[in-house]
Amino acid sequence: MRGGGVLLLVVATGCPEGRGDDMQRIDWHPDGVFSIDRYEFPNQIGQFPTHGVTLQEAVEACAEAGKHLCTATEWRAACRGPEGRRWPWGDRPIPDICRLEVDAGGHTSLVDQGANEDGKLSGVAASGAYRDCSTPEGVHDLAGNLEEWVQDDWLGRSGSLEGGAWYTRQSYADCSGDYSRSPDYRLEVDQPVGSAGFRCCTRAEGGVTAALVAADAHARRVLPAAEGPAPGTDEVPIGEDRWMDRMPWPNVQGALPQLGATWTEAGALCGAVGKRLCTAAEWEQACAGPDGLAFPYGNRHVPSACPAAVSASGTFFACESPAGALDMIGGGWEWTATPLAMAGLQGGRGPLVEIRGGGSADDPHKARCRPEDGYPAVPMDQSHPALRFRCCRGPLPPVPAPVPPAHRCPEGMRALGTSVCVDALEHPNVGGGLPTGGLSAAEAVSACASAGKRLCTTDEWLAACGGTTGRRWPTGDTWTGGCFVQDGAQGPRPSGAGDCVSPDGVLDLAGNLWEWTEGPGGPELRGGGWLLGAGLAQCRARAVPPEGAEGRAEWGARCCAEPVGP
Repeated sequence: MRGGGVLLLVVATGCPEGRGDDMQRIDWHPDGVFSIDRYEFPNQIGQFPTHGVTLQEAVEACAEAGKHLCTATEWRAACRGPEGRRWPWGDRPIPDICRLEVDAGGHTSLVDQGANEDGKLSGVAASGAYRDCSTPEGVHDLAGNLEEWVQDDWLGRSGSLEGGAWYTRQSYADCSGDYSRSPDYRLEVDQPVGSAGFRCCTRAEGGVTAALVAADAHARRVLPAAEGPAPGTDEVPIGEDRWMDRMPWPNVQGALPQLGATWTEAGALCGAVGKRLCTAAEWEQACAGPDGLAFPYGNRHVPSACPAAVSASGTFFACESPAGALDMIGGGWEWTATPLAMAGLQGGRGPLVEIRGGGSADDPHKARCRPEDGYPAVPMDQSHPALRFRCCRGPLPPVPAPVPPAHRCPEGMRALGTSVCVDALEHPNVGGGLPTGGLSAAEAVSACASAGKRLCTTDEWLAACGGTTGRRWPTGDTWTGGCFVQDGAQGPRPSGAGDCVSPDGVLDLAGNLWEWTEGPGGPELRGGGWLLGAGLAQCRARAVPPEGAEGRAEWGARCCAEPVGP
């Protein structure tokens, strides 16, 4: 038996309680023998592990226990074992073996998980509750439950997280660390991470040296040799007098894409041939086409259609977009020309720039024409072995003018298209007052019905937020800061208090409160909430809580209705 019920079995059968010094010896690490805690801190079976800590707090807790916070190489050595397995238990995925949620309809990390009766995050299980979530050597919960702090990241900087949390997909929650090495991976080590825990290590001699911490660093520069192929001229049209390279630079069929260029270097290479980097909006439109496809080839994910790893350009013809571009998804992220001036994400790492496409460690929620979750942006001066680029040519696309409505709406509502009206503000649609939070899906439906309206469908909501072009934010394709998201925010701001206004005059569609909609498969939440990490106030942010879930403080609603006249 696997799953949450195992905890009772472990306790009832009289298994001895783990002690804080219960450790496993690892003698296959290339830099010497060490020992690692069998369970997440405080390393006691049956107890809830410590979470919500900063990197420094994890370091200090291990030091107080006479140990050290594990380095990345130590953590991975314990997880992968002497044979180099992918997951703690082996190389074959096993459903439900660890505390991991199967996510079929939206990234659960986008939604506040709340706390259980013990004050712990509701997604966290007690240490050892998933008995089979163990390495053959006896180290438990390395995958799922809590993601775990380690001392260093692959760039040699302080701090990273390994193993994934309870909301992480199993393809990410493995021993490789590939997910935390992705260029879009966002982490600020001086802020507490609610889903982050840790475990400690010890060494009989020498302790942790600078060489050991640096041992996990990978080569940062993977630019090909200067004698590589000359840039190709194969282009596809993406608008009036505008073209895009059919393949990633150097845009030569059969050649490997150039990886590792910084944003400045990529822009300079495009400029040298009379081109420029593509904007994020151009990239998305060339990928999704006029029908707004999820993937270049359609709306149903086909894993083999696009490259999963770095591959020769132009060899996956099933990955062709409606515009005729190849390799836009999979195989590597691509730089765009669009900045993301979102201060809460920068963390002192320099200006951020949007990236698109997804690499080998990314799933179809991110490796798609318009990513639904994650943080697809990278500091412009960062070189990364999974970043490539392609060029565009021609004038920047104009901003489309709003189309005047063709019908009249009830007071306090705005017209969409030809047949729908939407509340200008979040329920109860009153300017200056706080919007109604804490709504379950059923309560959202009831709230709109009580106002003589109905809950908006997802398509209606997306039309209000993203318009006909699929804007990333209600205000446009470039972040302006008008929609309310904030680190550490404790609640929404009053309706209409900011500049989060769509061209049609609809306010607060993204950020502030998540808004319930009637999706094709049932109720779903759209638009992100007041917390910075909850969707980044994107129109495309989507989350699907469990059916019948009680309302959370950041869940609200917006109502729709039919027109009252032409």
